[in-house]
Amino acid sequence: MSNFSNYQFGAPEAAPQSSLQSAQANAAEDTSGVRVNTGGNYSATFASDGSAQVSHNDVARFNMSDIPNGEEGLLATANRGGTPKSASQLRPDDMIRVGGMEVSVRVAERLGLIDRNESGRLVNASPERIKEATGEAEAERQRATQEQQKAAQVQQAVENRFPDEAAEASFAAIQSATQGTVTRALSRVAATGQLDSGLLGTLASEAHIEPSVMGQYLSKAMEGFTAQAKAFTQDQGLPSHLFDKFGEWAQANHPSESSKAIMDHIQQRSPKAYGKLVDSYIENLADIAPEEVIGRVTLANGTKPYRGANGKVMLRFGDTEMEWKAAIRAGRFKLTK
Repeated sequence: MSNFSNYQFGAPEAAPQSSLQSAQANAAEDTSGVRVNTGGNYSATFASDGSAQVSHNDVARFNMSDIPNGEEGLLATANRGGTPKSASQLRPDDMIRVGGMEVSVRVAERLGLIDRNESGRLVNASPERIKEATGEAEAERQRATQEQQKAAQVQQAVENRFPDEAAEASFAAIQSATQGTVTRALSRVAATGQLDSGLLGTLASEAHIEPSVMGQYLSKAMEGFTAQAKAFTQDQGLPSHLFDKFGEWAQANHPSESSKAIMDHIQQRSPKAYGKLVDSYIENLADIAPEEVIGRVTLANGTKPYRGANGKVMLRFGDTEMEWKAAIRAGRFKLTK
């Protein structure tokens, strides 16, 4: 049985104090009061006189990825799981931000985005190499090429205009018809010198132009094409008085090439398609029409062709005698315009 007589009864124990009461009691001698965190960003301060004040605490937060790693360029973005790492700390699987995406150090080095110096430390690649690796350099080259092509097309369009504005205006009016009909009509006129009423009617109907007026437009446009072709062949060395004979020779001896050249001239507005035919005609001119060479042609250097002992048309350059075709092919001379 318990010996109750040994138990001394004293004053009753005080009830446990709350943490708030404890804080107030412990701060009884602190005139500045007690500050208690109440959770979140708020705290309560209790002064010794029993007054209390609640305040908001501004908490400064930072992200480890915002801390610089002391590097520049692409290496400034180097990180491991979002934590910045300097170049000397990087591992192959660490990441580097390139544009809007991240790639591993291993991949970045393989692509040439980063490099290694003599000591083996990772360094930024040169700006030129980075542009090559990211494709920016190739994109710039393509843009430059496209700009050059556009400029060339504009220049070509200017060069391909007919010198006669009336011919240019007539050709523009004809273009109101479909391209297929325009090409057929112009090709027919160029090859035969005339256009049947059926095709003329179709062309006029599509362009909403009276057939008689369309006929005038066609005639004027063909004058423009002819003048353009004649100017080009002269620049190639064909004497102007041989232009018509050249056209007849081309149609008779090279009908396919001649028709294609005419078609290209009409569609591309450029007479350059006649170039090979003109060269061939001039090379063989002594055989095609020797009468047009001997006594009528004087070379740019003043030399005149003559018939040699072998019956061939010959040319003399100092002490050297050459056949007409061989001299032309060797580039020894060009015909005067």
